[in-house]
Amino acid sequence: MDNNGVIKYKILVVVMLIVGIIALGFIFFTKSNKENISQEVGSRVVENTPKIVEEREEKTSMSLIMVGDYLIHSSVYKDAAKNAASNVSVIKEYQEKGIPIVTGCPSCALMFKKDVPEMFPEVVYDSYKGGVMDAQEFLMSCVERGELSFKEKISGKSIIYHSPCHLRAQGIGLPSIDLIEKLTGSKVQNAQAGCCGISGSYGFKKEKYQIGLEVGKELFDTIKSSNCEIVTTECGTCQAQIKHGTGQKAYHPVTVIRKLVENK
Repeated sequence: MDNNGVIKYKILVVVMLIVGIIALGFIFFTKSNKENISQEVGSRVVENTPKIVEEREEKTSMSLIMVGDYLIHSSVYKDAAKNAASNVSVIKEYQEKGIPIVTGCPSCALMFKKDVPEMFPEVVYDSYKGGVMDAQEFLMSCVERGELSFKEKISGKSIIYHSPCHLRAQGIGLPSIDLIEKLTGSKVQNAQAGCCGISGSYGFKKEKYQIGLEVGKELFDTIKSSNCEIVTTECGTCQAQIKHGTGQKAYHPVTVIRKLVENK
């Protein structure tokens, strides 16, 4: 990559509501940091590809807040509209600088790409174009441009992947499967077994919990019968539901890549 390319990706990883100083390659937005996904996406994958980024430690004034999907599901539209306006203004600031904003959370991405323009059109500007990119879609674009690769293929683990409903609704394909297979050489089995049953916050409710598990039964059975060593999905709530339904921990795709690279 030339100097202009390096400068383009010399941007910051930012975790929502957390004062972050992980300067690696792009603005990163997530509503959950339980798995340190921002560090996985930024440092664990990109650290092996110095062509993509010039690492710097630097604070950012970026201040994204809760995207509002939970607020909408709970019919708190006024607060959701306020959050949407605030987030769109921040996105515009960085978009005008040519800095991509990516997220590892499919629900956040769907909210920004589809729900905000449809439900709060008054806050969206002409060149908005969805505001954010899926993190795996972003990294896959780096692979396709020859900017991201590993020196050696690191296949050897059996992997099954669940595509979250909110990812499929974005119409971007399955970039996580492509990313894992291209970078590591591992073959990824697509579960293709429908919804996990948690449906946003639905399955977290006490009175809906059992229904959610019943909805996800096909997925749970598919995972169990696959006998795969690794289960992966982008969505944090899907990960929790899979753990409840199968007893097997599910990991974010970039965490899987890290584990394969570090041979864990």
